[in-house]
Amino acid sequence: TYEAWVIEDGKVWMSGSHWQGKDVLRRYGVAVLSVAVAFALTQALWPWVAPHPTPLFLAAVMLSALYAGLGPSLVATALAALVVDYFFIPPTSGIELSVDNAVRTGIFVAVALLISWIDAARRRAEAELRRQAMQQAAVAELGQRALSGAHISGLLDNAVSVLARRLDAESAVLWEFSPEGNSLALRSSVGWT
Repeated sequence: TYEAWVIEDGKVWMSGSHWQGKDVLRRYGVAVLSVAVAFALTQALWPWVAPHPTPLFLAAVMLSALYAGLGPSLVATALAALVVDYFFIPPTSGIELSVDNAVRTGIFVAVALLISWIDAARRRAEAELRRQAMQQAAVAELGQRALSGAHISGLLDNAVSVLARRLDAESAVLWEFSPEGNSLALRSSVGWT
């Protein structure tokens, strides 16, 4: 298994694994806002949708999963379950711990978790497809250079350059491991100081 490490702004990240602070707030804001919109719409449409408060809240979970990811969709699930139980399930303005409420809330949470899980699986599959496409493009480019008769040291320099470009990294380094001396030697680098 190969992992790509990217140096960005002096920090080292595993490729594709970080979110900046504003993005995290934006993602979780989507979850809270989608539940708030579902609440407002359900309240406005209550005379026509009673006694079924959950459809718009499930839509809020779906939107959170689609646009913000797994964590925010789980927050939307928990928040929606509380809002539905507190405002729409009798007795309103309170949370009743009864078997009926537990079953109703349990079914809602199970469906919302299924939605979140399906979207997380979709995101993983899309990321894997992008990774494979990037890998294939890099291999094809290096293959063309190798077939053109490039010398091995020039090919290694190209490989590091292609890797940095394909990963959109500021720098990349190729180390050669010597088992005899149990040491590493720098073979090629791009953007490395």
